[in-house]
Amino acid sequence: QDFLQARPDDAATLHAFALFQSGQNEDLAALATLERIPENDRTESITRLQRRLWTRVQTQRAEAMTRAGLTAEAKQVLLETESGVAGDIDLATSVAFAWADLDEFERARELLDRLKAQQSAPPPAWRLRYASLLDRSRTDAELPGLLDDIAASPKLTADDLDTLRDLRESLALRQADALRKDGKLDAALETVRTALAANPDRARVLYAKARILRALNRPEAAQADYRRILALDPNDDDAYLALIDTLIEAGDRAEARRWIDARLWLRTEVHTGEVDTQVKLAGALIDLKDYDLAHRQLDAVLVVA
Repeated sequence: QDFLQARPDDAATLHAFALFQSGQNEDLAALATLERIPENDRTESITRLQRRLWTRVQTQRAEAMTRAGLTAEAKQVLLETESGVAGDIDLATSVAFAWADLDEFERARELLDRLKAQQSAPPPAWRLRYASLLDRSRTDAELPGLLDDIAASPKLTADDLDTLRDLRESLALRQADALRKDGKLDAALETVRTALAANPDRARVLYAKARILRALNRPEAAQADYRRILALDPNDDDAYLALIDTLIEAGDRAEARRWIDARLWLRTEVHTGEVDTQVKLAGALIDLKDYDLAHRQLDAVLVVA
């Protein structure tokens, strides 16, 4: 600010200050700062920043309108923004994802397809963004082939590889869930096992595997996955409660009780953590037919809640 006051009309100073403002998510203020630069002094990078900020402000306006129930107005803003960024692939891509945020996946896909046709060889990062739209819209028929093509690209960055892994994982989970719902449990299990082979410490895949194992009436095997999740994150209440459920299912009442007592407020006298978890522990005690302790546990929770 002091430097800006000392050089209030310097284009480079105003440009630098606008960059700082945009980094603080003060896009409107940054645009106002850039407007202070005379047109003749606006370099290509300054103009580029203006267009990027304007696009971001417009898409944020559309998002706010949607939240307020003004869907028609939001669509009109995006139509105007799409027209305003015509010819700029990066900014138009951002508008496509703004359409997706409005659940207008067909419009988003149509715009991305036009942008793809304008590029002789879209870079992997752009193709991954395209793949992420297919993932969000659950266009699973095309997604596997596209991901395989991207994986064969010779110049994938570390970020590209992370995104590719996440997209493959998301696809595998949907495929496994569809197989599970169709009763094809062995195929579903194989699908998640393949996904885990690439990264064995992914909690959401471990959850999916445990769910399938329980559907196969294999609670002991599911316990290993819940224990693995808890090893990765000891505060994962969902895995903690699921482990207790599987121990009860397997008939290991003593081990289930040991896990319950480890966090039960009545045993630990440390009233921290989620109230919902404590209520569910009372439910587990009822499953173990310890009705007196369950009743006292609920009374203790009500005092805190």
